Order: sequence, then C-alpha cells, then structure tokens
Amino acid sequence: MAKIISLKLTNFQGISSQNIDFGGLNTSIYGRNGTGKSTIANAIAWLLYDKPANGAANYSPKTYGDNGHIHNLDHTAEMVIELDGGTVLTLKRVYHEVYHKKRGTNNEEFDGHTTDHFVDGVPITEKEYKNRVVEICPPDMAKVLTQPWYFAEALSKDARRSTLLEVCGNITDKDVIDATPQIADLSEILRKPGTSGDLYTVDDYRKIAAARKAEINRELQAIPARIDEATLAIPQVVLPAADIDRQITEKAAEIAEANKKLAEIKTPASNDEADAAIRTEIANIEAQMAEGRAKHAEKENATQTAYNAQINDVHTRVGALKLDGLEKKHEADDKRRVLAGMRGDLEATKTHRAQLLKKHNEVSAQVWDSANETCPTCNRKLPEKDIEKMREEFNTKRSGRLEELTAEGRKVGKDAIAAKEAAIAEIQKNIAELDVAAAELEAKAAATRSELDRIKTPRKTDYSETDEYKALLAKLGKARLDRNTLTAKVNVEASAAIDAQEAVIKKLTDELEAIQQVKANTEQSAKLQDRINELSKQEKRLSEDYERTERGLYLCEVFVRAKVSMLTDSINKKFTRVRFRLFKEQNNGGLTDDCEVLVPGQGGAFVPWGEGANTGAKINAGLEIIKVLSQHYRTSLPIVCDNAEAVSDWTDVDAQLIRLVVTTTDDKLRVEYNEE
Repeated sequence: MAKIISLKLTNFQGISSQNIDFGGLNTSIYGRNGTGKSTIANAIAWLLYDKPANGAANYSPKTYGDNGHIHNLDHTAEMVIELDGGTVLTLKRVYHEVYHKKRGTNNEEFDGHTTDHFVDGVPITEKEYKNRVVEICPPDMAKVLTQPWYFAEALSKDARRSTLLEVCGNITDKDVIDATPQIADLSEILRKPGTSGDLYTVDDYRKIAAARKAEINRELQAIPARIDEATLAIPQVVLPAADIDRQITEKAAEIAEANKKLAEIKTPASNDEADAAIRTEIANIEAQMAEGRAKHAEKENATQTAYNAQINDVHTRVGALKLDGLEKKHEADDKRRVLAGMRGDLEATKTHRAQLLKKHNEVSAQVWDSANETCPTCNRKLPEKDIEKMREEFNTKRSGRLEELTAEGRKVGKDAIAAKEAAIAEIQKNIAELDVAAAELEAKAAATRSELDRIKTPRKTDYSETDEYKALLAKLGKARLDRNTLTAKVNVEASAAIDAQEAVIKKLTDELEAIQQVKANTEQSAKLQDRINELSKQEKRLSEDYERTERGLYLCEVFVRAKVSMLTDSINKKFTRVRFRLFKEQNNGGLTDDCEVLVPGQGGAFVPWGEGANTGAKINAGLEIIKVLSQHYRTSLPIVCDNAEAVSDWTDVDAQLIRLVVTTTDDKLRVEYNEE
C-alpha cells in the first residue's frame, strides 16, 4: 500500500510555502474556502499524472498577484511517498518561465514555460519521470484509485463497463442459454447453415435477422401490387370450361336445327326441276353464308384473345422489371451503409497505425543514460555487475516493448490497409454496378411499357361487312330473283316466314359468337388466376419466414435481458453499497448499453450518480469502487477526498485517506492525523 509521507509546496497555485508531514497516516486538512485545500489535491495529482485533480486541460500551477502572474518564480511541488515493500521515493516537479536573449541584444524575452523533473533529487527527463511514475502505477489507473469521483464522472460508460467486466469476469453466450430454459432452442437458431455446431454470436444473428426482415418486408410489399395487376387483367365474364363447351355444342345444334327448318320453309310447292335447282343453289349459298359467319366469329375471337395476351404480357414484364429495379436500389442502399462503416474503420486503422509508428520510433530512440550508473545518494559509480544488470534490464524492456509494438503494427500494416481499401473499392464497384443495373431496368420497364402504344386495338367487324358476305349476298339475291322470276308469284307468307327464320338463325349465331368470346376470356382468366395463386403461396411462405425471424429476434431479446440480469448480479455481488445499471430500456422496449453508478438514497432506494445523489453518498460509493478496484489491481494509492465535510460515516478502505474539509473557522490550513 503506497502512502504519502510528506508534501512540500513552494509558490504553487497561490501557496507561497507549505509543508505537510502526512507520515503515511490518514489525514484530515481543514480550512475555509480559498485556503488551499484543493491546491493540495491538485499538487498530488500533478506529481502523479500531470493533471490537476479535476482533470482540466492546460493546467498551470503559477501563482497570481494583484496584477496577474508573478514572474520569475519556481513553482514547486515535492512529494515523498512510501511504496509497497518500504521503498521511499521522492518525486519533484518545478514549473518556471523560460527567457532567452535575442542575438545582438542584452534584453531577455519571455519564451514560454518548462517543467523540470526530479526523482530522489536526481534531475531527469520528462519521459524518464513519467516512466518512473508508471512503475508506481499507470496514470489512468492512478486517477481511478486516488479520486472517489473519477470512475463515475470522468470515465466513459464503455470504459466503466470494460473495467467492471475485467474485475468480475464476463459471461459467455452459452452460460446465458444454459441458465435460461425459455431460450433453450436459441442455439439451434444461432447455428450457421451447413454446420453442426458453429454458432453465430447473438449480436451477429440480430444483424443478419434484421437484414433478412427488411428483405422479406420488401418482397411482401411488392406482392400485393403484382396480385392487383394480375387481378385487374382478369376478364369480367367467365364461366366454367365444361359449361362453355356444353353451351357451344348446344348452340351449334340449335343453329343446325334452325337451318333445317329454314330449308323446309323454303321448299316450294312446285316440284319443277328448275325451281328445285334454284332452291338448291339458294340453300348452298345460305349454307356458305352460315359457315362463313361461324368462321368469321372464330377469327374475331382469336384476334381478341391474341390482343389480350399481348397486353397482359407487357404488364407482366413491366412489373417484373420494376420489381427487379427496386431490389437493385435496395441492395445498393444497403451496400452504401456498409461502405460508410468500412470507410470509418479504414480511417481508424490508419490513425492507429500512425500512432503505433510514432510510439515505435519513440521507443527505438531510447538510449541508456549513463547517469543511472551513479548512486544518487553517494555519487559513486555503481558496481559493474549492477550496471550490466541494469543495462540488460533496460535493453530487455526496450526490446520487449518494440516487439509488442511490431506485433500490434502487423495487424494494421499496409497489407491490412490495402485489403480494407480493396474491399472499399470492390463495394464501390458493386454499388456503381447496382445503380447502373437499376437504371437499366427502369429504362427497360419504360421501353416495355411503350409497347402498349404499338399494340393496335383490334377492330371488331360484323360478318355482314365482309366482301365474302357481300358477294354471297349478291349471289343469293340473284338466285332469289331468278326463282321469283321463275315462279312468277311470290308467296308472301312463305317469304315472311323465311325472313323470321333467318332472323332466328342470325340471333343464334350472334349468341354462339358471344359464348366463344366468353371461352377465350375464361382461358385467359385461368392463366392469370394460376399466377395469383402462386403469388399468394409465395406471400404465405414469406410471412412464415418473417414470423420465424421475428421469433429468433424475440429469443435474442430474452437472451440479452437474461445476460443483463446475470451480468448485473455478478458485478453487484462485488459491492455492498454501490450498484450498477449496465443497460437502459428504450421507449421501443429494446435495451441500450449503459454503466450508471447507483448510490443509496433516502429510504434505501438507489439513485443514479448524476441525478440527485447527495455528495456524502457519492463519496462513499466512490471509496467502495476504489476499494474493489485496488483489490483487483493489487495496488493501493493514497485517496484524496475533497468536500469531506459531507460525509458522516466513512466507508472502510485499505488505503491512506486524505480528507479535505471545509470549515468556517480555519483561516489557515489545519492538519489532523489519525491511524484509523
């Protein structure tokens, strides 16, 4: 356990001269505000880690007078400290102004400030001083172990979490799964495809599952539009195929029967051979007209069916191209987000590499200081074997540090940077290709949609408008005229019956054409319905996949909460007064990393350090944190406790405790000691 034996200040931050003999004991220093208590804390911190107690940057221990700085003074702090094992060490730093004469003049001009460093009275370089202090305790550790507020206020939440996990031990994913029956099958969900026991981490799976959810969601969003497109293309009038075929057969039979009846009506009373020949000719012409009408209706139906197929094909291809283009855009956007992360990682790697190179050069430049060969007490040269051993230790330590820096440097070397840059170039290339592909698909969709303008809507014509019909009609008229001439007397009733029967035949023929159109519509409808059914099945499969992914994410959330509980319990068991909130619940129900120190409040409830906890409770909480960390690091340093008047019952610590207490009666610093 390191203890401060004494502290001497000269012209230091307003204190002209102050000698405090701590004697390694717990010490209470009393005084009004402004009497120098905080200066004591600043001096100890400045000697140990080159910062004031509050960690402020650009700290200066200079003394101010009524007119500002008092110049040409040495601002000195000197501390005698007893280390573990009884070794006594004297640390001293002197901060002063620097003046230089310009060439050709006797006037000295102010040229900044410098700090001189001493260990056991021997002047050394700043670097050597810092190395000697590090041997006592690294500065970052010293800040935590000497100031009760530092862990909770100065360290980031990530640094606090890292420190606590180092002290209490981490908990593996397997530990959490084994201890939580509710997520027993999470291991199977985390198993990597194609492996038997290789698992994703929970964090990796959550990233993969989130990306898969987004992908499924995009596909699910596209399906309704595709179903609507197919639905809108379905013809309005459809019938079952069997019903249509039956109706066509029945209608054809009705037409045949009507033609037979017409022939009977047209059978003349005379059996004259000439009249019979003309009647035969008329019957043949009418048969040709009936056959021509049926063929014309069939051709019209075929033309309409082909037109419908062309329109539907264009819509289908446009929809597919637009969906493919949308998928390319989403993929490009995903890669852009990945690219941003990769660029940040590359910059971090380059910065780390530069820092390692700088550190390597600094270590490489270290040389043996022959001043170490002389005893600082008697100024005699040390025995040669001791000097050789010291040199060997210096060289071994220097070589070891260079090897560590070299090994760490390989991880961020030129090859690693080149690989990251190549990966960035590759993903940039992929993004450019995806953008081009998306644009091409959009252009193709527009070009395909323009095909609709080139598809001509078929003109529906009646058979009576055709040249064939007109020729047959003329031929029929001539034959009838010949018969009228031949018979000389027209049977008015027979003629009316014929016209009526022909009207019946035309009506039946029109009905047949309508049924044949329904048949074409029904066939097209069946194809579109098959497409809709397939899209519906795909939608169901995607929905099931989405539910599985959602369940996996839910189990991961249960896992995280279980791990939170286990980690929190593991860490809090190390402490009696202090608790830690390692995670904070968000508005959406998720958890975010946290590491808030909780201290006891009134009624026993725990209060966040920065949200209303009283000063006394925070000081005791800080002392308990220091106690646990000191036990873990096997290092104990003097603890400087400002605002000590706020504490009535002190937490017991295995360290020298220096209390700085505000009073209203002490105009000068008053020092008291106790051995508790």
